[in-house]
Amino acid sequence: MAGKAGPRRTGDQVNVDRIVGTNIRDLRIGRSLSQDGLAKLLGISVQQMRKYETGLNRVTSSRMWDLAQALQVTVGALFKDVDGGPAPAETAPAVDGRTTRSELELIRAYMAMAPATRTKFVRVVVALADGPAP
Repeated sequence: MAGKAGPRRTGDQVNVDRIVGTNIRDLRIGRSLSQDGLAKLLGISVQQMRKYETGLNRVTSSRMWDLAQALQVTVGALFKDVDGGPAPAETAPAVDGRTTRSELELIRAYMAMAPATRTKFVRVVVALADGPAP
């Protein structure tokens, strides 16, 4: 006997799941956490974490609570950009909803540097920023 499939998700539900997943990913990257690192904190597989971030699997309310605790944000921050969701001020300061992927990659690279290298890197960036405009 074939198993009975559950109810199908509507387009709006799938869209919300994708937005929540994107917010989880952005917040994770903003905190220099790998998918593996966050998955370990939550006690889930990397594959499950990937499915949450892509919106392929829906995040339960208890898992949202765990995610918010691990990412040090409010549960509402996971709903940023969903109609009626919280304003960007409710998200953690590291990611404000306008941060681009390349900026997040730069933050991740910076956080991976040794403290002495960070100091040198900041000097170079400040010198470049103070240079002539392109």
